[in-house]
This record gives sequence, structure tokens and C-alpha cells, in this order.
Amino acid sequence: MSFDLPVLPDGWTYHSLGSCAKPDSVTYGVVQPGSPVEDGVPMIRVNNFRDAQIEHADVLRISSEIEAKYARTRLTGGEVLLTLVGSVGQVSVVPKGLVGFNVARAVGVIRPLPDVGPEWIAICLRSPFSQNLLTSRANTTVQTTINLKDVRALPIPIPPKNERVRITKLISALAACRAYPEVCDNHTR
Repeated sequence: MSFDLPVLPDGWTYHSLGSCAKPDSVTYGVVQPGSPVEDGVPMIRVNNFRDAQIEHADVLRISSEIEAKYARTRLTGGEVLLTLVGSVGQVSVVPKGLVGFNVARAVGVIRPLPDVGPEWIAICLRSPFSQNLLTSRANTTVQTTINLKDVRALPIPIPPKNERVRITKLISALAACRAYPEVCDNHTR
């Protein structure tokens, strides 16, 4: 798959998303969850995404027997989740509070390499550039869907580590101000 890529600053390079993740770790979750189970394993679905967060008050719970077949997508914290079906392109980094949860087929799990990091991958996937690429590659025949092959091929700009850390800190601070404006208002007076 070819992309018309913008020119990057000196020292930056493009890498495919697949090469920024651990081997075979860009995948999707539970295909057939079965009937809900009251004390089952919680499963994140597209409807649980709220902005860049995961709302887990209303998760579907599935049987541990079904969930065990999808150990590859069992969450350990620090993964990047990407919606693949319906509202394609929503992104969230998994907090430690969701350890042991799993995800539905409509949600992709990306386990970034440590030197790239989940925050950087999430920033890149949320960018207008990546969102446009995801939308342009989506199949809209029945329900909007993005193929994992296309997700793995997405170009991710990688700056030198010191720049990546500075950009990540800045964007995280701006996101915190958006989420908690009263805190930022107190610091800007």
C-alpha cells in the first residue's frame, strides 16, 4: 500500500505501525462473545469509547471459557486500542485499571514497542493525517470497517527520542487541560 506522505523534519523517519509494535501484536479481539455472563470477564466494545478514554461502567461481561480463547488480546495496561468497525478511528491507551479486560472484534489492540511507546502511537493515530488515512482505507459497504492489514501499514512519523518525549509531554498537558479546565485555569492566573 502506498501513501502520499508529507515531508518530515530532519532526523524524523516514517515507520509502519506494524513495525512500531511487538511482533504479531496488532490484532482484534473476541469474535463471538456469546451471551452476557454476570460475573464474567469484562470486554471493551466500540460503545465504551468516550473521547480518548474508556468508559467501563457499562461493559459486556463474557464467559471465562470464551475469553480464554482470546488471550492474545487480554489487556495488561499500556496497549493502544483503536476502533475498527462502526466509529472507526477512536483511540485510547489502556490504563492499569483495565488489566484483565478483553476487547471485542470491532476493537484493535496494538502493543507498541517500548522505545516508541503507547502515548506516541496514540498521538499519531489521533492526528488528522492518520484519521484521514483510516477513513480513506475504510470499507463502507455494510458498516464502516478498517482492515488490520491497512492498520499495520499506517505510516507513523518517528522523531528523535528527545523530541518525541517533549511533544508527548506537551500534548498530554494540553489534553489534561481539556479534560480538567479548572486545574489549568488555576495555574494560568
